[in-house]
Amino acid sequence: MQRPGRTSNPPVLTLSTPSLRVTVQLRTALVSIPYQCKELSVSDIDTEFWLETDASDYAMGTILSIKCPDGDYRPVVFSSHALSAQEHNYQVADKEMLAIIRALEMWRHYLEGARHKFEIWSDHKNLNYFMSSQDLNRRQARWALYLSRFDFTLIHKPGTSMTKADALSRRVDHAKGIESDNSGITLIKPEWIRAQHIVVEAEEGQILDRIRSQSSDLDLRGN
Repeated sequence: MQRPGRTSNPPVLTLSTPSLRVTVQLRTALVSIPYQCKELSVSDIDTEFWLETDASDYAMGTILSIKCPDGDYRPVVFSSHALSAQEHNYQVADKEMLAIIRALEMWRHYLEGARHKFEIWSDHKNLNYFMSSQDLNRRQARWALYLSRFDFTLIHKPGTSMTKADALSRRVDHAKGIESDNSGITLIKPEWIRAQHIVVEAEEGQILDRIRSQSSDLDLRGN
């Protein structure tokens, strides 16, 4: 039994000659990319690399590109990760640096010990904060130690030239729940506070005499 509005024979999509020609050209262009620019192996450590990173308020995006035989750099690996609840509270410079650290951790087997110095592109000037002497916290000190394992050059690029990494750091599905992040939160909840009552059974004069006696003892010990 057929549903209303449906036919037993679906329409056949027919391409005109110009459309078919464009489709064939597009397919040919996609499959004609040199093999070594389509996937990486550990043996590609001699390849020249280029890393793009970007961070938003709630996510980070990274792209690893390699230099192909024709001299152009082409992206081969992409990554997009949401920030954790704790990482949402990082300063902007820390978020940008976190994106770099995460990218180096993911692709360490390509970048650590690579024959050629590679470039890291970032579109945020706040990274200049780390280019002068600072009193680093423990997290930043760990980052500094990890960065020392790589041979790279950090380059600031305008946002208009970082559209791919920017898009990866702003995926809509990563933004869920950030609208009310850190808003309307009680730091110390009432149930965490417990009052302690002390009941002293004695005459008022006796209590005062005991307090004076203990105060005298403390004065003598202090002398």
